[in-house]
Amino acid sequence: MVSVNRISPEGLKALASVLVAGNGDFEDGTLKATILDTTTTADTDWDTSANLSAIGTLGELSTVSRVTVPSVSVDVSGTQVQLKCGDITFPSLSAGTNSPEHLLIFVDKDGATTDTDRVPLLLADATLEPDGTDYSIVIPGTGIFDIDTA
Repeated sequence: MVSVNRISPEGLKALASVLVAGNGDFEDGTLKATILDTTTTADTDWDTSANLSAIGTLGELSTVSRVTVPSVSVDVSGTQVQLKCGDITFPSLSAGTNSPEHLLIFVDKDGATTDTDRVPLLLADATLEPDGTDYSIVIPGTGIFDIDTA
């Protein structure tokens, strides 16, 4: 289960700029995910971080590789907007020096070469125990988050 505790307004703007009319079809970037450990300050720096470089200590789990979020779609029904995606799998995820604490999903703009071109979208609690095998974060069918625009 994913428990989202932060959504970034800048990330929503970046998401809107990369999504086009088709489901999961990106124009100017992709959604990516990483796991942050207990050293991160993302949870306290969130409101002032327009990009990943602005987070004081990003604190990525030392054994994690950033992955592309699969099967992304945005569904709109009345005043409800839902961001949906497939399960997010981190290959061969093993325990790092510090314990995993958060899932971070961010917009990776086309041509991004540094974290100044990567915009945080959402931060979720991630209670997991890596053991060196592929680790999947199961996304509910209702989506990773929804917003009521009414």
